Amino acid sequence: MALLKLRIGAATTEARLKDLRRIYSYFGTHLRPYYGKFSVALACTFGVILMNLLRPWPIKVVFDYVLFDGEKPFRLGPIVVPLDVLTGSKVKVLTIACSAIIGIAILSGILNYFQTWLVASSGQGVVFAIRRRLFRHLQNLSLSFHDKSRSGDLLMRLTGDINMLKEMLVASVLTFLSSFLILFGMIAIMFWMDWGLTLAALSVVPFLFLAVFRISGEIGRASRRQRKKESALATIAHEAMSSIKLVQSFARQELENVRFKKYSRKSFKTGLRATRLEAQLYRAVEIILAFGTCFVIWFGVRKVLGGALTPGDLIVFMAYLRQMYRPIRDISKLTKRVAKAMACGERVIEVLEVEPKIRDSKHAVEAPRFRGAISFKNVNFSYEPEKSALKNVSFSIKPGQFVAIVGPTGAGKSTIVGLILRLHDPQEGRIRIDGDNIRHYKLESLREQIGIVLQEPILFGFSIRENIAYGKPDASIEEIISAAGQANAHEFIARLPDGYETILGERGATLSVGQRQRISIARAIIKDAPILILDEPSMGLDPETDMKVREAIGRLAKGRTILVIAHRLSTVHQADQILLLDHGELVEKGTHNELLERSDLYNRLYKMQFTEEGLGSVSSQSSNPGT
Repeated sequence: MALLKLRIGAATTEARLKDLRRIYSYFGTHLRPYYGKFSVALACTFGVILMNLLRPWPIKVVFDYVLFDGEKPFRLGPIVVPLDVLTGSKVKVLTIACSAIIGIAILSGILNYFQTWLVASSGQGVVFAIRRRLFRHLQNLSLSFHDKSRSGDLLMRLTGDINMLKEMLVASVLTFLSSFLILFGMIAIMFWMDWGLTLAALSVVPFLFLAVFRISGEIGRASRRQRKKESALATIAHEAMSSIKLVQSFARQELENVRFKKYSRKSFKTGLRATRLEAQLYRAVEIILAFGTCFVIWFGVRKVLGGALTPGDLIVFMAYLRQMYRPIRDISKLTKRVAKAMACGERVIEVLEVEPKIRDSKHAVEAPRFRGAISFKNVNFSYEPEKSALKNVSFSIKPGQFVAIVGPTGAGKSTIVGLILRLHDPQEGRIRIDGDNIRHYKLESLREQIGIVLQEPILFGFSIRENIAYGKPDASIEEIISAAGQANAHEFIARLPDGYETILGERGATLSVGQRQRISIARAIIKDAPILILDEPSMGLDPETDMKVREAIGRLAKGRTILVIAHRLSTVHQADQILLLDHGELVEKGTHNELLERSDLYNRLYKMQFTEEGLGSVSSQSSNPGT
């Protein structure tokens, strides 16, 4: 049984070392720019260690040569130095000792300050680099990854996990090195002074390391569970806060409170487990160290009484003993932090190891300015195996055409748009723009030439000027104002207190839907893309706003290939071509009149919407008898 436990322990230690090497192999490159700072910090560390080793010796001098017989020679282990060579006065010895104490404290403080500052600044730089790397990677990951991930969990990895990782990559290295060197130095001097007493002090060390390594493994596992629970809690909080309008509209604050309480309780329990283990480790360390201290006092006082040691020697020994156990405590605390940091590092690596499904091919080239011809040939696509979203879809669009994509919910309309943008790649078939396969183009150059206006406009929580310039980051203020004017947005923007510098709320919540939509149209105008995708942007707007949005879209559409995801068939009468989808299949294509003549599905959809719109009109008139 003991042999089995030993093997399990060895396997666990080997696994931890393997994880540690893996983390450093991933993030070690981010440490290289700070090697200079680390070297200076290391020099400061050596200085601090030297000061700690020197600290008790002035007190020994005071006890042995001021309070007691000042004529005895000064002993440093086996080395004997007659103190009267330096001074014959006890007052002078006391003055020198006090000056040494102050000098050691000042030097130690200065060196410790620079060491702390250098380590902290390097750590922040490493955090900055890793956070940028992870954020860039997240931005490039495919939509399929983001669809399955929870935003709160990703935010936790991007913030808290990376901060914990800093502890292991930067601070822990110098902490371990400092603790190890000071421990080695003290043990060496203690052996020099009295090897028997030193062995008594070190007799508890094996028990100490056994407790540290056994409990720290459990702390690491508990920390990993805790981070997962905290990520789930962050996701719940993020969803509730980002949907606060819906929550309050449905009066579901109490429901969200109950959900938050449920996940918070889970996080609390796992956190309490980790805290209990940390307290257990601290208790074990304190008890073991107390035994070591008792051994030294018992044997040390007897040696002083027997004349083998001076009182000053015992004071130095006890000071070293107290300081020797401190680095052991620091190492035990360090193992806790490293265990937590390793759990966080694994979570960060877990994301970094996800390969983007959509990426540039080795021979991808910059896309030229598109004319706007689009073709699908035998395209098959599915989000999940055995569940097709598009089945053998083929069609072609000429440059400058206005094409509507219609069909029931779930027919595959948005999937076609996602494939043109290469948010996904088809499993079979070819998608071409101007006759060339879109996979031959670099992703950025492809997407730069496709503008998009969504039904639900998405704005960012910065200024209106920056939101419009999102379509062209280097746009001048004149270009921005011109785009806003074409989108019928300049008038209301000019009335705002800060005009184009007005900072918007999250997702543009401080503006009406119509105002947000016109800003998103201005963003598409300034992008000046030859292909434009519209997801029924005037859906749900009041008549006046609807008219302004339609005017803006009319200006935007000139000279461009337009694809409209149409939810209302009354908006596609003038389309050059209508693609009718049903259950992922292209069942018919043609003009509005052609589809009315030969498609039962189109007829049914059109009549259904016509009836609904007619009933809506009658209802509106009956509720406003004065009109």
